[in-house]
Amino acid sequence: MKRRTILLTEMRSAHVPTRVSIPFDQGEVKDFEKLVIRDSSGRTVPSQGRSLLDWKDGSAKWGLFVFDPGQDEGPFKLEEGKAKAEPLLQEAGTSTGSTRGRW
Repeated sequence: MKRRTILLTEMRSAHVPTRVSIPFDQGEVKDFEKLVIRDSSGRTVPSQGRSLLDWKDGSAKWGLFVFDPGQDEGPFKLEEGKAKAEPLLQEAGTSTGSTRGRW
């Protein structure tokens, strides 16, 4: 997967989860659990993503990501990596961790 840069506008508050949608090339992304968002210092921030629309091969055409930017103004980077935190969002009545990428 090619690295994506996420720039934030000034119309946000610190520590408020931020949503972004990102387009992908066909075959580029199939597993959202292998993607992380890093702040301007390279630290992984709490985040999760899921597919909004898929290509015919089942890979993501558009992904929706939610992340906590903290106090950092960015830029943020979406790249391959291993998340270390619990999901930010989960469906009611499901166990923690079982909905990563499925909210």
